[in-house]
Amino acid sequence: MPSLSAKLRQRAILERLESQGAVRVTELSAELGVSTVTVRADLAALERSGQLVRTRGGALPSGPGRFELPLHESRRIHLKEKTAIGRRAAGLIRSGETIFVDVGSTTTEMVRAMPHDLEDLLVVTNALNIALLLAGHAGVRVVVTGGTLRAQQHSLVNPFGTLLVQEFYADRAFIGCNGVHPRYGVTNANVAEAEIKRAMVARAQTTYVLADHTKLMRTATAKVATLDEVSALITDTDADPEAVSLLEAAGLEVLTAPALGAKPALAASRAAFSRSLHEPRNSKDILRTKRKPVTNAELLSKTLEAIRKYDPKPDEALIAALVKNYALVMRRPDTALVSCSDPKELATVKKNFLIKKLGLQDGPGLDAAVQKVCERMKAERRKSRAVFYYLLVKDLGR
Repeated sequence: MPSLSAKLRQRAILERLESQGAVRVTELSAELGVSTVTVRADLAALERSGQLVRTRGGALPSGPGRFELPLHESRRIHLKEKTAIGRRAAGLIRSGETIFVDVGSTTTEMVRAMPHDLEDLLVVTNALNIALLLAGHAGVRVVVTGGTLRAQQHSLVNPFGTLLVQEFYADRAFIGCNGVHPRYGVTNANVAEAEIKRAMVARAQTTYVLADHTKLMRTATAKVATLDEVSALITDTDADPEAVSLLEAAGLEVLTAPALGAKPALAASRAAFSRSLHEPRNSKDILRTKRKPVTNAELLSKTLEAIRKYDPKPDEALIAALVKNYALVMRRPDTALVSCSDPKELATVKKNFLIKKLGLQDGPGLDAAVQKVCERMKAERRKSRAVFYYLLVKDLGR
């Protein structure tokens, strides 16, 4: 058979995948008349676009409701994204808490990233591999739920899987899934595991759903929770901005994990970055404030003027990036102020901008950086928010 163009080959691969439910690299190579290297490149391209999931020697359809990969295989897929999500989630855990940790490759990465200085943490999990990972953590006590073993995921399920879960009240639950949809909520491919997830959600004060970008706008077989039953979704920077907007419009808070290797202070999520660039604006790019319209150019000029008081030679590229991408947050430097003496106000600034917008991890390090900037600006009772953000981002980005 003569070699086909990439587009035609990939269409043929998807058609075969739809009819057979799985494909093998060697068989596709012979059928399409191309090398195995070319087939693997086609499969990689189709996986990046979310149309299939690669496995060892082949591929499966990406629809989460139809197939479930063994844990050791699912961990290899989108590993960088899952690692980033895991680190973001791990940064939310505090000493002294009781947490539920669900089975899955992304929750496994969260456990790997848990800080070693955590103390008096109680982890209740239905994942045997996670229990073993935590066995050597001196500050963590582990309770395994019991139940019936599912070897494919190293998980414990019903019968008897939910009995112990119902005896706990957790501060936080970290849940994996196969789909997150604005209408159908959080869903999972396996019915038995979905029952355990539902029990954890019901007994947790705060629930975080950990899902990479390929699971957004998808629906699997079994319902786990509606969106109003969970607190937030943690996903990666490849999340489609439109999908994120739809989920947020449905009432779900979306937290984006900084990409691995990104500088902490500049690791704004690609989704949040894209949304900020595409906010509805008129032809003059006017930003509305309560007092009067302000253009980006005017805002940049005012911000530079305010910052030069603290930094005679400011990083103008950094200021321009902050104004361009976060202008709606920064507002005008002469009217948008922050009080370092008000813990509630600082907490709001930290949550809404530093964590949610910039994607920084909450914790003692961030608190120390905030206090350092407050100390630097202590001569002013009310601090310009634009200057506050600039100094903090510049300091953390060093």
